[in-house]
Amino acid sequence: MRTKYLWALFYLFYETQTSNSDIWQVRRFKNVALKFQSLEDWTEGRDIMRCNQSFHGEPRFDCVIIHDDVPNLSVARLCDLIRCSLPSGKEIDLALVHRFSHSRWKPRTVWSGCRVLDEDVESSLVSMDYILRGALLCPVSQNEDEKAHYFVDTVDADMFLRENYPTNWCLNGYLTVHISVISDVTFWCR
Repeated sequence: MRTKYLWALFYLFYETQTSNSDIWQVRRFKNVALKFQSLEDWTEGRDIMRCNQSFHGEPRFDCVIIHDDVPNLSVARLCDLIRCSLPSGKEIDLALVHRFSHSRWKPRTVWSGCRVLDEDVESSLVSMDYILRGALLCPVSQNEDEKAHYFVDTVDADMFLRENYPTNWCLNGYLTVHISVISDVTFWCR
């Protein structure tokens, strides 16, 4: 995973077309505060997402919803949070994530709205501008190497609306622009 992570950063740096003498600064973080606009009542909400090997003695890598052009919500697990400071003074906030895809596994009792996702092993870099809010996924069993997870849409009304009415609420152009305008990312240093 680290090798792909380093190659992705190298590619990012190469694409910015800077000289070899320029100094790059890459900082890693343990958590991020995501502000989002609730679809329930249009008030501002905040999720503190953690990405930490030792959070009170246990590993904790939270899941997030990523805004992309697929009909259903895209969900991913945070693996690393980084900030790249470019020589021009611009800062780019990125998240290294493991995405979730639809699972072939089905529970014995299937209920309306049951969504089972498998965690992919491939890592990818995502700009923090595309992360909407936190998500709750529950493993389907207590096995250590369990890849299948239930998506929990009953955390709050906002999550229920995002999951069950994606074309009416989440993917129209006006709301996307509105969310990205009020989205604010605050990093805390390790």
